[in-house]
Amino acid sequence: PIYDSQRAMGWTAAGILLIVYLSFRNLRISLIVLIPIVFGVVTTFGLLLLVRYRFSFTSITAIPLIIGIGIDNGIHLVRRYQENERNEILVITKASGAALIQSNLTTIVGFGALMTSSFSPLVEMGLVTSLGVALALAGGLFLIPAVILLGERRRTAVDVPTSNSSED
Repeated sequence: PIYDSQRAMGWTAAGILLIVYLSFRNLRISLIVLIPIVFGVVTTFGLLLLVRYRFSFTSITAIPLIIGIGIDNGIHLVRRYQENERNEILVITKASGAALIQSNLTTIVGFGALMTSSFSPLVEMGLVTSLGVALALAGGLFLIPAVILLGERRRTAVDVPTSNSSED
């Protein structure tokens, strides 16, 4: 089962990477789109390790779900940013945030309901997927705007010539 889960995770990641790159045709932008899922997966497993959670193969099975569900946040925000003539990421995030939160909450509630099961693999699937989707949402709403703003500031700083002359 672990080999099958790892294979599914690999195919999911490869497929998502290919779709994102072909959609945006820019490596830098594609990496920004991927931020929420990387943050969601890494932080989920990091937090569970911190609380000494005992993982089973079900945890690995949840990774493709987190990737497949969480990628929507990055795609949506970056696509809206590119389509906006003024490219104001904070305005776009505020406008899109409610829809992203609502759609992700329904998924979190759906997988969260699995935690009420008496079958422990379902409980684990519910916990890991719900936590991963919630963290992917947070990554989308906080990290994508932050990275885009930092990139804009860096570009602005490079575009503005500095004056080295002194007045006498």
